[in-house]
Amino acid sequence: MPAPRLVATLALAVAAAGCRPELIVRFATTVYPDGSLGRALVLQAEDDGTTAGDEDGPLAALGVGLADPEAWGRVERGRASLAAEGFFARAEDAPPWIGFSVGEEWRSARSETRLEIDERVVIRRWTYTETHGDPYSSADSARALDAIVELVIEALRAEVLRHLGGEIDTAAAEEFLHGEARALAWAMLAVNRGASGWERLETRAQRWSQLLRQHGLPAEETVEATEFWDVQMPVILQWLQQKIAVALSTPEQPIGVDDLGFWPGGDDWEEGVTALVERVWGGDDELLALADPHLAAMAGFYGDDNVPRFRFEARLRMPGMLLRTNGTPDDDAAIWLFRQQDLTVGDLQLRAESVEPLYRVLTDCGARREFDRAGLLRLAEILWKQDADGRLTAVLATAVGQSRLDILRDESSVPGELQDLARELADLLDPDVPLPAPL
Repeated sequence: MPAPRLVATLALAVAAAGCRPELIVRFATTVYPDGSLGRALVLQAEDDGTTAGDEDGPLAALGVGLADPEAWGRVERGRASLAAEGFFARAEDAPPWIGFSVGEEWRSARSETRLEIDERVVIRRWTYTETHGDPYSSADSARALDAIVELVIEALRAEVLRHLGGEIDTAAAEEFLHGEARALAWAMLAVNRGASGWERLETRAQRWSQLLRQHGLPAEETVEATEFWDVQMPVILQWLQQKIAVALSTPEQPIGVDDLGFWPGGDDWEEGVTALVERVWGGDDELLALADPHLAAMAGFYGDDNVPRFRFEARLRMPGMLLRTNGTPDDDAAIWLFRQQDLTVGDLQLRAESVEPLYRVLTDCGARREFDRAGLLRLAEILWKQDADGRLTAVLATAVGQSRLDILRDESSVPGELQDLARELADLLDPDVPLPAPL
């Protein structure tokens, strides 16, 4: 990669074009009452027949596979597909779903599965959370950008020393690069994460132009998206040159733009970058060795227009009755559909909550055993939300222990501020009090 192309990459230039292959990731989780999990995963890639052999099929070409193949009980590989099944005694034992080949590194997807099981005397609750994120977290991207900024500062120090002498203090210029320049770069990266994919390049170019103008850069407004960086790079470099000149200046020794002829800019900026790289690092290969480890992390894996188009389809089945989910209920399961764009702007959580009455406890104390979904929702809402501190639950435990639900109606046994809620709970548990009919 020649130096000008590297600069364009650092500035989020798009090098890929055309249609990207699609990869469908379908996964399903079954939560068992004891907290163990059963999982199934299917990867399906488009197969245009251009790769030969099972091991050299589309999945291998795309660099996508299981994050930890040894963790699964059964794995079947086909030419353009992969299927896996596994059982995990605890939610935290479940491995990340998939992994990616990033350069010379194999990197697992960032995912986390959490399951909480708790009881409130007469009812058990399962709360499931599955978090998915870009393989590179926001913190990874921030550290990568910081590393690139340090490379720019290294070049600035070397060039100032070479061309202006050792008496020039670069501290203020470095502060500008760490501050305003980095903030602009981070905002540009956020645009890339929020509108990833070649098909959204036009949207990105418009937002990038808006950002440049907000920072006082005379950005062109009618640039073709594919030519954005060719046109805007001289503008950005000139802005940096002007800002650095001001930061380096002192009343005793003003520095003008003409004094920073070593800084690339203008129509011949590519030649200027090449010359600067050769002077500071010795050439492209030396600079790439320093920058390459940070480039993928800076914009995020899913923000790279060279990766496939990912479509994720998830299904979750919980014990008991499903009460809440941020997915789409499907009988007693929950389903989600999301794409890589949903993972570029931040982590995505799949959440679900289910409950089940403790039938033996209810039977022993003569309470109602059959609840519809609305009744279970009320019971869970009373015991976990309204009684967050557990004081009413303690009264309920006493009533159940003595098989006397009328204790919930006994004003001498229930604190005054809990009496209305206790009567509501008593009516909900009393089999002689009809549940409200559905509207």
